Parts: sequence; structure tokens; C-alpha cells
Amino acid sequence: MNSNRLFFFLGFILFSLTASGQQVKNAKYTLTGNIEGLVSKAGYAKGKNFTAGYVYLSGIVRNGAYTTDSAKLTDGRFIFTGNVDEPSMAYIFCKPGERNSPVVLMMFLENSNISVTGKYSPDENSVKDPQIKGSAVQDEYAGLFENANNISGRTEIRRQYEVAMKKNDTAKLAALGKEGTAAMEKYTDYMREYTSTHPASFVNLYLLSDYIPREESGLTELENELKKFDKQLQSSFLAKNIISAIADQRKRLQIGPGIQAIDFSQPGVDGKIVKLSDYAGKYVLLDFWASWCGPCRAENPNVLKAYNTFNKKGLEILSVSLDENRAAWLKAVKADKLPWLQVSDLKGWKNEAGSKYMIQSIPENFLIDPNGKIVAKGLRGEQLHKELEKIFHRGDITSR
Repeated sequence: MNSNRLFFFLGFILFSLTASGQQVKNAKYTLTGNIEGLVSKAGYAKGKNFTAGYVYLSGIVRNGAYTTDSAKLTDGRFIFTGNVDEPSMAYIFCKPGERNSPVVLMMFLENSNISVTGKYSPDENSVKDPQIKGSAVQDEYAGLFENANNISGRTEIRRQYEVAMKKNDTAKLAALGKEGTAAMEKYTDYMREYTSTHPASFVNLYLLSDYIPREESGLTELENELKKFDKQLQSSFLAKNIISAIADQRKRLQIGPGIQAIDFSQPGVDGKIVKLSDYAGKYVLLDFWASWCGPCRAENPNVLKAYNTFNKKGLEILSVSLDENRAAWLKAVKADKLPWLQVSDLKGWKNEAGSKYMIQSIPENFLIDPNGKIVAKGLRGEQLHKELEKIFHRGDITSR
């Protein structure tokens, strides 16, 4: 992930069933942080309102659900206390300044005394060289991936690559590229061997949850992999989430090309109710986005270009924002110069239209024909223009 992005990912932790199963009853955690230079400002970013002087901790698994906590931030220091049902990847975050993106530090949370130290980098909006101590599962994770990188040769290749980059040694860079491909295969084999021989490893379960296949064949394979885990892990909160995600993806597969679009109504910028069915008899691109979504904002010029090219031929666009903050939504619409109708119920990820279309990530869109059927989805970049060109080039011009 690009260093300029807001997320600083540490990865997911490997641990045995003894370390990762149900946490000891009445056990608690104390998470102490000292991040040099970190401050917390009030404001709205990434769909959340931030309070000045506070840092947040999300991803806490408690009483069979995810929850979020907050703590006072003073001179870069903070303390969280509580308990978790089972280890989970948690997110420490706050809004450090005027940026539209919060700073996020990911770490594994378990019932133990954990300390987090590091230094905040304003330029990269990230915590540099974080040190996390007191978590046995984090230590095991670090050891596993360090071994995988060293044994495969990826660590040394990375070192040599940095040297070659500084010297602009193109021949060496090309050679390292080939070596890197071979090293990646060794790395993958190493990790695959471990995962296949450790059915009690919680990290294996997480790695399954990290990527839910889009197609039915992949979903069936994922279900079969779940059956290989120890019974205790199969009954964990994380395993139940994977099962739920599989069911949701199967429903999502039913909302695609050839399926009748689902009607909905939401208020527009002026407060008037707009229905998707208002566009009956026309080609309409149903677009889901949000003001805080970087990829959405980056894609908006492409969508605008498509609108300017094909609107006169019959294309309409209806954008649904997953914003919660009305001012931020309207500001983004104006800044990106979006001339088509915009609607939102300002419920964020709980947007009713988004729920009907089972929106899991944005940007997302659905191209709907004059008969109300979905003909394509997930069109971005040149793919959007090529699909529209095919439709309108063959003369599928709608009534205006």
C-alpha cells in the first residue's frame, strides 16, 4: 500500500489455539500508547466525526459483536482498558490535523498488558516504526513472516533492490525482478505449508476472512477450507463472520447482469424524493460513492467524462452518496462539478439503497437498461467508456 495512504498495516497475527481460543473469563487488557508528535483534532473524515483530544480503538470483539472505544489523548499518550472475547485485529485512529484522512495503526488486541510506541509522521500521516509489546500473538506473527521472508530470500532481494534503485542500475533491477518472482513462489509455498499443517491457527482463519471470493466456485472452496479447522475455531466469532460473508456474497451474486434492478427512493440535494424508477425507459448508471472515499473522488472525473460524452445520446446518471455529513457531501459534489442528480439518506454504510444493492465497497456502479435490467456492474476507467460505446454505437438510444 502506498505510504501516502492513511492506513499503516502491520498485518495479522499468527498464533496457536492455546493462545488464540476463547479468552480466559474475566481477563482484561490494558493498552498503553505513547506516539510522539500525535495530536487529535476535531472534524469530519472518512465518514466519521472526530472529537478533539481523543483517540479511538475499533475492532474490539466483545459480547459477540464489534465495538469501538475512545480515550483521552495527552501529549501523544493514551490508555485503553477492557476485555475481548477472542483476539482480534484492532485499529487505533484519530484525526491528527486538517487532513481529510485519519491516521490509523493496526495491531492485534488480546487480553494482556500491551504497549504501543512510535513517532507520528505528518508528511506520511502514519506512525513510523511502531513497537508493540506485550502481545504474544504479535510476537509469533512477526517471527513467522520474518522467517518466510528470510528463507525465501525476499529480505535480501529487497535490500539489494534499494541499493540498485539509488544507483539507477537497470540491469541489476531487471535481474532482481526475476529473482523476486522466484522468491515470491518460495514465500507462498512456505506460508501454504504452514497453514495446511496448523488447523488450530487463528491467523489461518483470518487469512480466509481477508479475501471473500466473488464467484460461486471460490465460495464453495472457502467453505471446504473452513471445515478443516479445529472445532473451537469453527465456532469462533471470526468463523461466524466468514460464514455470514459467504452468504452475503451469494446474495450479491444475484444482483448483477440480467437481473431486474431494485427500485428505491431517496432525497436529493434539494430534499425532493428521487426514485430509480423515475429513469424507466432510459439507460442509467447507478453510482455509489462518498465524499470521504479517495478512490471515488479519483474516479469522478472519469464518470464526468462519460456523462459529457454519452448524456446527449441517452445516458443518465444517478449517484447515491454513503455520506453522513450533508455539508461534506454537498461540498464534494460542487468541487467535483457533478451535474447529474445526487441523492443520499445520510446514513453512511447503512444507506438503504446501498443495503438493497449489498454495497460492500465503493466506488461501485450498475448500468441499467431502459427495461430496468442490470446489464453491467463495476465499470471503472476505460472499461466504463468501452461499455457505453458498445451500447450507444449500436444505436440503443433511449427516449429522452
